[in-house]
Amino acid sequence: MSDSSQSKTAKATSDGFTKQAPPGNERRDDARFNRDIDVAVRELSAVSKTPDLRKPVIHGKIQNLSRRGVCISSKVPLTSAAVVRCDIRVADLPVSVPTLMQVRWVEKTRGQSYVSGLLYMF
Repeated sequence: MSDSSQSKTAKATSDGFTKQAPPGNERRDDARFNRDIDVAVRELSAVSKTPDLRKPVIHGKIQNLSRRGVCISSKVPLTSAAVVRCDIRVADLPVSVPTLMQVRWVEKTRGQSYVSGLLYMF
């Protein structure tokens, strides 16, 4: 990839994030920001919208995030269309940010990994 084409797809911002511009055939309008952030995901119960304690917590990494959602990599597949609670770690702080999201798509990658697209619910 030439330097000029690379500068059109990824740019560092003043706060240290790397901004990923959508490729030419990309349907999403929002830029994504590459980041490696720990996340814990738990599927919610369809009836009460509380964490389903029978479902395991799935630990993964946010690969990139945008104004509308995140892309998560994990060793365990998420359930497509499920409503989930994501606890997103904040730097080195002992707290995480709980976020309600919906799994929009799941793809198996090489080996035993999965990549999932999640949409913020509000």
